[in-house]
Amino acid sequence: MLLVLAACGTPPAPLTGHATTPSTRELAGYPGVVEPAEVACTFEGPWEYGQPDELRFRAGGPVFAVITQLETAHLELSGATAFVEIDAPAFRVWGFVVRAAVQLHAARAILFADYLVPGPYAVLHPIDAKPREVAVEIVPPKYLTPVAAARDVRACSDLSLAVGTFNPRTAIDGDRQTNDALPAGVAILLSTSPDARPIAELRFENETPVDVLERKGTAARVVLDPYGDHTADTFVVGWIPQSMLIPGPNGYGLNGARGGGRGGRRGRPRGTRNVQCSYDVQLIVELGAERHLVGAIKPGVVITVLAETADTAEIAFSGAGLQIAEGARAFARLDKLRDCTAATL
Repeated sequence: MLLVLAACGTPPAPLTGHATTPSTRELAGYPGVVEPAEVACTFEGPWEYGQPDELRFRAGGPVFAVITQLETAHLELSGATAFVEIDAPAFRVWGFVVRAAVQLHAARAILFADYLVPGPYAVLHPIDAKPREVAVEIVPPKYLTPVAAARDVRACSDLSLAVGTFNPRTAIDGDRQTNDALPAGVAILLSTSPDARPIAELRFENETPVDVLERKGTAARVVLDPYGDHTADTFVVGWIPQSMLIPGPNGYGLNGARGGGRGGRRGRPRGTRNVQCSYDVQLIVELGAERHLVGAIKPGVVITVLAETADTAEIAFSGAGLQIAEGARAFARLDKLRDCTAATL
């Protein structure tokens, strides 16, 4: 695992490292860390709205925390599992997330499954990861129904967490603008070659502009840009019956606006005292019969001490962008809190 840098650009405490055994996240005197033994692909970038926000000790396990404020992420794919370390202004935390909910993007212009070309905002979900490659499934435009799920195997370097800047159209051979369209309300079969079996069905609510790249016999090779479903941000290219073509409009516009937000529960925990520390405080979470080191609370965050034992303190923190799940409890070593200063919420 690669070292994730803190938001200020300086290296954090040595809680992360390459996926070895034992993990370099392990610290003497702390509960063990659960993480993948081997990693097929790693990605660095923003963990944006829409990414899974529930963390688990292991794939399929119960949720121990929910992320409500994000900054950057280090994602590791291994087989059918996904493990993420989040680096936010107030904390670093890691755990397994639902792999099928992870959203990747194309890092460059690629032809996907021989008929789709994802743009920078197109969403691809990882299915399985092997060394240096990932099987991914794309979220197709709403007007397209694939015969089978639109999946492909891509090199790790073809994919990204971040939304990039590239021209997806360069992945499509031919560049001819025509004044053609496809009709509304009828099923149009799409193939990857004139004689191939259909790979998908197109059906539009309105007449939709299309560019004809070439013609062969009764078939035409066409390309549809994201106009038909701008949220999918995916070009569609393939062969259709020429009889489906009709005269098109003179022009149209695209709307690429996107937005969203992530919220979390707010509350004011009550405890014995509140403190602020000038250094990272390693975060331990207990859920059921398990206790694991899951990250660190960064300097300056107000920590509420709820209860103390001989060597640990049960803690809470509010406004940090991390919500401990119901049924889970957060702890810190008591000796890490002794040099912290009193604070108020």
